[in-house]
Amino acid sequence: MSTLADDLLLVLLDADTGRPKVERTMFDYALSGAVLLHLALDHRVDIPPGPSRRARVVVLDPGSTGDDVLDDALHRIETTPARADKLVPALSKGLRARLLGRAERQHLVHHEEDRVLRLFRRDRWPAGDARTRSRLVARLSDVLLRGTTSDPRTSALIALLAAIDAAHVVVDARGRADRAAVRRRAREIGAGAWAADAVRKAVEAVQAAVAASTTGAVVAATTAST
Repeated sequence: MSTLADDLLLVLLDADTGRPKVERTMFDYALSGAVLLHLALDHRVDIPPGPSRRARVVVLDPGSTGDDVLDDALHRIETTPARADKLVPALSKGLRARLLGRAERQHLVHHEEDRVLRLFRRDRWPAGDARTRSRLVARLSDVLLRGTTSDPRTSALIALLAAIDAAHVVVDARGRADRAAVRRRAREIGAGAWAADAVRKAVEAVQAAVAASTTGAVVAATTAST
C-alpha cells in the first residue's frame, strides 16, 4: 500500500513535464511532512503542538511498519528526538529520490534527462502508468471542486497541500474564483473537522511544521543571495 508521501509525490509532479508543480524546497518539505503525518495517523508517533523544547515528537510504537521509508523515519525520530519543525527538513534529506526510485520501479513514473543550455543536467519524471495518479487527482477534484464528502486519507492529503498552498495547482483550478474556492475548501478540510481531536492536533502540528520550515528555508536563501 502506498504512503501519504507516495501519493503526494505523484500529485505534485506534472504528468507531462515530469517536474514539480511547486518550488523544490517546498516539495521536499511537504513530502517529509507527509511521512510525519502518516506515522501520526497510524499512531506510531505523537506530535505535540507548539515551539517549546517539550514539544518534541515522541515515538509511540517503534515496531516495523512494513515500509522502509516509514521505518527509517521512525528510527531517526527515536534516536534523534526533535520538534516537528526540525524534523521536517531533517527527514527530507534523500526522501524525494527514494520515493521517485520506488515510483519508477512500480512504473508510475519514468526517468528522463535533458540539458539546459546544453550545460546543466535536468532530471524529469513524467508519468508512466498514469492510472494511479489520475485516480488521486480525480478524487481530489471531486472533493475540492465539486464538494464531494472527503474520506480521511484524502483529507490528510488535502491538509498537506493546504500547508504549501498547492491544492489549486494540483486540481488545475481555472479562473480566480475557482482558485479562491479551492484554496478555501482546502483550508477548511485542513482544519480537521473530519478528524478526531488527537488527529486534528497532529494535522495542525504537521501543517505548522511544514509552513515554518519552508518559510525558514526561503528566508535563508534570500539572505544568502543578498
